[in-house]
Amino acid sequence: LALEQLGPTFVKFGQALSSRPDIIPPNLAHALSSLCDDMTPCFDTATAKSILRHELLLPTTTDNDNDNNKDGESILETLSDEPVAAA
Repeated sequence: LALEQLGPTFVKFGQALSSRPDIIPPNLAHALSSLCDDMTPCFDTATAKSILRHELLLPTTTDNDNDNNKDGESILETLSDEPVAAA
């Protein structure tokens, strides 16, 4: 769908609309429902963890003397390598 090419905000909007066949035509709601179920991840798990490290201000290498780094890395270790959802 074109919404996928426009980015995550439009995908979320399409997902929300897909659950409202009372305000959009049912065939459009059905087409938009693929945004809820059939999305292909835009990047792999390693990239996602790298983004999270950057956003959480974690160093790229492990600093054993920093408790905040240990906490952040322990959170990242709990993430599944298989995506649960893509949008």
